[in-house]
Amino acid sequence: MIARAHLALEANAVPPEDRHTRDLSTFEMVEVTGEGETWEAAKSACVIPENALIISWIKE
Repeated sequence: MIARAHLALEANAVPPEDRHTRDLSTFEMVEVTGEGETWEAAKSACVIPENALIISWIKE
């Protein structure tokens, strides 16, 4: 099984009080993948950078 995470890098570094105004188009968007025998293992295999905001998960 493969898990794909779409991320906005450094989007979680925005102070909590300013997150409602956060414009995700200003952040670099990347995709990371992980593989595992189960969905949980595949998600765990994805290396999520610090302060990245997970936009979505795709299960393959």
